Amino acid sequence: MSGPFGLPMPMLTDSYKASHAGVFPEAQRTVAYVEFRHAYEKDSEDTRMVFHGLQYVLEQYVGRQWSMQDVEQAAVFFESHNAGNTAYPFPRELFERFIRENNGYFPVRIEALAEGSVVYPHTPVMQITAEGVYAGLVTYLETVLLMVWYPSTVATVARRAWTSLAEQYARTVDDDMQWTLSSRLHDFGFRGCTCVEQAMVGGAAHLLTFEGTDTMVAAYHAQFRLNGGRAVASSVPATEHSVMMAHKDERQAVLAMIEAYGDGAFACVMDTYDYARALAQMLPAVAERKLQRGGVMLIRPDSGDPVDAVLQGLHAAERVFGSTTNAKGFRVITGASLIQGDGVTPESLRRILDAVVRDGFSAQCVAFGMGGALLQKVNRDAMGIAYKLSSITDPDGRVRDVMKFPKGDLGKVSLPGRLAVHSDSAQAGAPVAHRCAADADTGLLRVVYDCGPIPDLHWDDFDTVRRRLQHEWTTFPLRADAVSSALLEHQRAVHTSLQQSVESGTALATAGSIAKMSSLLSGIRSQSPLSAVSDNSTRRTLNDARLFETMPLGDALDNALQENVSPEARPRRAVPSPEDFARRVHSYEILNQYVVGAQWRSLALAAEATILGTPSHDERTLLKLWIYRILALASLRHYVLADRELNRLENATCFAKLVTNGRAPTVVWPFELRVLRARIPALALDDYRASIDRLSALVRACSRQMLRRPETAELNKQRLFRLNLLIVGCLVKLRDATLATDMLRRLCEPPEGAEPDPQLLSAAARLYLQLGAVAEAEALFVRVERIVSKDDVLAQMNRALYAVATDKWEIARDTFAAIHRDHSERIAAANNAAVCELYLGSPQAMLNSLQQLMVESPAAAGAAEVLVLNYCSGLDLHYDGAKLRDAKAKKMIEVGMWAGDGFDTSSFKIH
Repeated sequence: MSGPFGLPMPMLTDSYKASHAGVFPEAQRTVAYVEFRHAYEKDSEDTRMVFHGLQYVLEQYVGRQWSMQDVEQAAVFFESHNAGNTAYPFPRELFERFIRENNGYFPVRIEALAEGSVVYPHTPVMQITAEGVYAGLVTYLETVLLMVWYPSTVATVARRAWTSLAEQYARTVDDDMQWTLSSRLHDFGFRGCTCVEQAMVGGAAHLLTFEGTDTMVAAYHAQFRLNGGRAVASSVPATEHSVMMAHKDERQAVLAMIEAYGDGAFACVMDTYDYARALAQMLPAVAERKLQRGGVMLIRPDSGDPVDAVLQGLHAAERVFGSTTNAKGFRVITGASLIQGDGVTPESLRRILDAVVRDGFSAQCVAFGMGGALLQKVNRDAMGIAYKLSSITDPDGRVRDVMKFPKGDLGKVSLPGRLAVHSDSAQAGAPVAHRCAADADTGLLRVVYDCGPIPDLHWDDFDTVRRRLQHEWTTFPLRADAVSSALLEHQRAVHTSLQQSVESGTALATAGSIAKMSSLLSGIRSQSPLSAVSDNSTRRTLNDARLFETMPLGDALDNALQENVSPEARPRRAVPSPEDFARRVHSYEILNQYVVGAQWRSLALAAEATILGTPSHDERTLLKLWIYRILALASLRHYVLADRELNRLENATCFAKLVTNGRAPTVVWPFELRVLRARIPALALDDYRASIDRLSALVRACSRQMLRRPETAELNKQRLFRLNLLIVGCLVKLRDATLATDMLRRLCEPPEGAEPDPQLLSAAARLYLQLGAVAEAEALFVRVERIVSKDDVLAQMNRALYAVATDKWEIARDTFAAIHRDHSERIAAANNAAVCELYLGSPQAMLNSLQQLMVESPAAAGAAEVLVLNYCSGLDLHYDGAKLRDAKAKKMIEVGMWAGDGFDTSSFKIH
């Protein structure tokens, strides 16, 4: 057989492809193209992708000669391949014809972008043309040609990891050490692949960006088959656990490595038995000999928390080998570093890098090994690769440009016509798709296969492909308009024409799909899912009713009253319904009143009604109203609903854009909505790590904006401090005291000459108190009192909290009480004073104080839930049985008379 693995060549496709030639309409020419429909994992901020791997597919599969034996063997297979073991149709005559007339080569022409090209969603990366009697075979090779998804995705994952590393390298690594960046991500993925070919192809894609690999088949393939024998990749001697276990103890194993390889770089896994002990005892024991040999030792953890393990190893190496401070103010360990390869993903890589830099180390002190996440945890949907017919030339010579436009998924709309790709100087050279006449030049799409391999076709060597990728990735913008205006206009015209046609007696589109299609066609220029379109009459807008989730009926407090209080004793409560707010536009004043009164259900419904009643062109107002809506859902603890609506907003082509000088639009994505979305995993699922990842992404976005727009520096500094405090809060919940305290320490070190913000310092100090770091908190409180008066309420509150932390309950009570006496609106201070009574041995005094507060200040809805929670906690200590139930029911009745419609009934502590 001519095919790989002893297969006949016709088998290299999906079954249904064999039946298509028999039903394709007669044509002079057919054209199809290949694109990535969306950015990697639908990222809206960075839509760059890498196209790579076609050379291998052409040489190994498409470029093989078919034989009559292939067809004969295929015929035997197809004889029983149809349902019921009957004969399956396949174009035997066409296969035999091109074997006779075309020397056995498949009769299509393939044009493609260069290997290693940086592309965007909807950039045509390949174009396939079939002519004459073979026109019906234009999509037969789709299955194997689309396999470029795998090396392209791996190359993109590696490049995105490079971007994360490069950002920290630029900040923390001296210029003369920037060359080490190419070795910071090592390929550990060979053993996780399904076959040797996958490891070779995927591993080579990784090597387009990095030079470190343990996947030797990829290194060999890239060096000898793609680069003329010139070296492409390298590795270093390293131990595995079996080496460590083979010696009597770890010290002897490491000394053996030092003796054998200690004058160069070498790696030792350190957690075969006890990572902390190895760092504390074994590392100092080998230090003298290691320093004598003078090489670089890479310490590798292989278990435990990935961030903690790296920081623990860096500190241990610094203690043993010492460090220097580079020109950028970051510490570099002498003759040693860390390599983390335990379950590394692009997200954990960024998290570890951020922690290393926050700890004051240069990014060059840590390298990464990535295995499954690099070569295995990817799939075709990651970038949505697609192969679609785009043009048919009928027998009479009439050209019919065609396109796909599924009513149910407008993300799958395709481009019509024969296409060309040209470099756009207005977008720093980014590739843009254009219409192309029948025989015109297709620009960057060059012919790589023409009814057979092209004699003397020059493929760029691996070094050249690397340079192309580096240049384009660092030159092209994060987002680009990948489809020209003329092609978009043609797409609209083709769509309109297709809508007016009838095929098989069925209309191609309804009025609803026309509106949706217009939205997509207008929005396709900006591939961000947050983009707006120009035609307000047809697009899906910010006031589209389909963006909303249906809220549950009733509210929690009303339900709790029904369960725990007899009908005659229940207070009358008017639970708002959507009908109460329908068709009414509410002012900001009314919405703010709902916020002050904690009327969260009313706020959610009022915001929805106001959004629906606000003109679609008033996008700034609509964005502000959406903040009210999401805030209300989050405050009602409807986190799932909030997340769904945020996802719809993010995935809809409806967000506002600001067009600057006619160039690419800037997405307006409200910061408060992004913060809320980042916090939802922690709020809804206690998934603090997911929230840390989302918050860290916002940190990077703010940092990039500061660099691109210096005028936003002050605003973004405030945002960065707030985001980092939220991250610290998540770390506190995760009980990661080491990282949390260190992060707080760095946050509270203001830039030289800058005046620290007392509010932010106080917030940081209070997080220190939660961590039990009393001395650090006290130092920050002292700094606050240097900025504000000691009589300032902020300073007083700090002193009271410090007294609580040091068990000085009388001082704390008196200070909290004084704050409330002088500032009656400070309900939290009065609440804290009441709680102090409990710790002073007077639970009844606490109950009396809290009861008085709720009677005097029922409008203090923001603090009401906390007051009720503490009151019911006091009841739990004071009563039990029926008396406890009656006391809580009585309190529930009181609260029901004045509480907002979003009251948290868990405050009553009823189980």
